[in-house]
Amino acid sequence: MRKELRESAELDGAGTVRIYTSIVFPLAKPILACIAIFAAVFQWNAWTDDLYFISGSAGANLHCLQFQLYRKISTLSVKDTAAALSGSATSASSTTTIRMAMTMITVLPIICVYPFMQRYFVKGIMLGAVKG
Repeated sequence: MRKELRESAELDGAGTVRIYTSIVFPLAKPILACIAIFAAVFQWNAWTDDLYFISGSAGANLHCLQFQLYRKISTLSVKDTAAALSGSATSASSTTTIRMAMTMITVLPIICVYPFMQRYFVKGIMLGAVKG
């Protein structure tokens, strides 16, 4: 935060809490929104936690969606390789279709969240841009 903003707020009689709620937090919203969307994307794509920490038949129903999709894509790539070796083009195209559908399932929640966060990104870019 710029020193001038803090000093002007103090001259107007604002306390520490008022300075943070009225000046610092509104200026930090674009940064917080960016951190939130990156954290959400990171957590949404964190299938390796399931791979490393959940094992055995008791944990079969504890796997997240991303890990289930990873396992499905792995089995599809094995089927795709077998279909390519046997010369069957229909099996290869159906596995590609399933793979693309699963990619849409993976991307769809992030696509739904991004428009709500986009205004903070634009505001942050405009706030830090050089004017003149």
